[in-house]
Amino acid sequence: MSNKSSGNSMVSKILSVSKNKYINTVSNSEFYNREQESVITDIPLLNVACSSKIDVGLKSGILTVAGESKHFKSMFGLYFVEAFLKKDSENVVVFVDSEFGVPKEYLEKFDLDWDRIVHAPINCVEDLKHELVTQIDAFKSDKKKPKVMFFLDSLGNLASRKELEDALEGKEKADMTRAKSIKSLFRMITVDLKLLDIPMVIINHTYKAQDAPNPKYAPTVVGGGTGAIYSSDYIWIIKRKKEKDGRDVLGYEFNIKIEKGRGIKEESTLPVRVYWDSGIHKWAGFSELAVEFGIVERIKLGRRAGIKFNDMEIDSGIEDSDDEFWNYVLDNSDLADKIYSKYKG
Repeated sequence: MSNKSSGNSMVSKILSVSKNKYINTVSNSEFYNREQESVITDIPLLNVACSSKIDVGLKSGILTVAGESKHFKSMFGLYFVEAFLKKDSENVVVFVDSEFGVPKEYLEKFDLDWDRIVHAPINCVEDLKHELVTQIDAFKSDKKKPKVMFFLDSLGNLASRKELEDALEGKEKADMTRAKSIKSLFRMITVDLKLLDIPMVIINHTYKAQDAPNPKYAPTVVGGGTGAIYSSDYIWIIKRKKEKDGRDVLGYEFNIKIEKGRGIKEESTLPVRVYWDSGIHKWAGFSELAVEFGIVERIKLGRRAGIKFNDMEIDSGIEDSDDEFWNYVLDNSDLADKIYSKYKG
């Protein structure tokens, strides 16, 4: 008997006795051989922050968007919610809400079908665990891929049930159960999100490490303990600086720092501007990268600043939103390839 036929015999035996419905050889694995979909936003640089490519976005698993208060974290997540709903008219988003930081007026800024967003308010980690595990378990019996995405806003704001009970009883003891409950949650959902091809976006908080020798240079830590960190496929830390026009603050210039990424180089930073009146412009960050690569040059247009590619010039005031200009650049340069080369993991 050849080694190959002996191996085939052993494979058949292993497969026949297993009760695991997903078990198979790698060559026939449903997980490894399926065409994995991605959630592609209208903002190419958000796609790059997931995959290093402008036309491939968020895949199954967990994206954690973390940062300090008032860093537009929920907004970044909602761009993926919008893209997921637009991708397929049957897609549904489960919005698990612990913070109520997304008012109706904020949702109205996005092109969302509210009838396909299920709002699930929760107020402790245990309620979150029960909600997610119950929902995901129900999808396991479906023959087709569940057309669902989870959006949690936020993990950082969740108390444990013990913390709530202690408060009611007037106890001031430190709660040692929260981190364990969060880690337990992620142990329960991480594998199923992958097997069922379900994307999940989690909004989270950050804080400065308490044990740093010099508090001024203390590293930024993502909240929620190690469970959130280990289970996330991507972790973005959002940082900002003011974007000014004279004395008026029009918005902010952010850096998305890739704290963790399976399809993009970790520790990378991507520039993204956010404006009060119009959110993130489609081509945010492209001018900075195109200038860095020497593809586009900065010029003077009279008293105004501008950018130039070949014979095409535009005012810098519209450099984040001019479709004609950037489509021309992409069609006539290797900008997309250079972006991929810079950020690929």
